[in-house]
Amino acid sequence: MVTSAIIRRVLEKVSVALLGDHSRILYNAATELEFIAMSNQNLSQEEHVRRLRWQCRRGIKEVEVLLLPFFEERYPELSADDKLLFEKLLDQHDVEMFEWFTHRSRPEQPDLAHIVAMVLNRVGT
Repeated sequence: MVTSAIIRRVLEKVSVALLGDHSRILYNAATELEFIAMSNQNLSQEEHVRRLRWQCRRGIKEVEVLLLPFFEERYPELSADDKLLFEKLLDQHDVEMFEWFTHRSRPEQPDLAHIVAMVLNRVGT
């Protein structure tokens, strides 16, 4: 992925080599591109969080009432690995999560068992 910093450096070098005094115009354009790239990155992160919040809404209410508050209260402070585990949990079927959250069964995968335990620990079960 080409970052705005790379674009900026390339434009600076090209502008000095080709345009001399007009390089300031290209430098300003590069700065603007960097700002736009940073804004788009923030928007995509906000969009990602909105989508995750929406995925916490489930067909089985018993699952939703555990997932949504956990997401709102604990997700922001999770480690990057645990955030990925939570997203993996959201990819599971509602019925499986219901079984796990009601202690009728346990996830076979240890990483899913870990995030299920975190969700359940939030409510003290």
